[in-house]
Formats: sequence, structure tokens, C-alpha cells
Amino acid sequence: MVVKITSNIPYLQQLNGEHRVVEKTTVKAFLECLGIKWDEDALVVLNGKISTGQEKLKENDRIQLLIPLAGG
Repeated sequence: MVVKITSNIPYLQQLNGEHRVVEKTTVKAFLECLGIKWDEDALVVLNGKISTGQEKLKENDRIQLLIPLAGG
């Protein structure tokens, strides 16, 4: 199956585009396979909602990588 990544992070823009994914792969596992450290490198949005990482990817899902937020 295919999912699409859009990165708004300059050093991760090489990931923009379509990627083949094995069924039942979680968002977190997929991104970690691409070398992205969960909750460090990016704020991850799946189909318009902030991802917990535990969602299983489906055909034509859209992942956005945003600059992580920090504050206090």
C-alpha cells in the first residue's frame, strides 16, 4: 500500500512524496524505519489529526511532519 508524506521541516524534506508500506504498520514504526525519532524530530499529523503513533496505516493515508513544539 502507499502513503504520502509532506514535510514542513527543512532537513526532512527529502521524505516528501509517496512511500510503500507493509499492511498493519503503525505510524511510529514506519517513521522510525525512515530514521525519524518519535516525539523528537517532528510533530506528526495523520490525516489532519495529531498522531499518537499507534494508528495502523491504511492505503492513501497522509502524514505531515511539522516542526515540534516546545514550551512551558
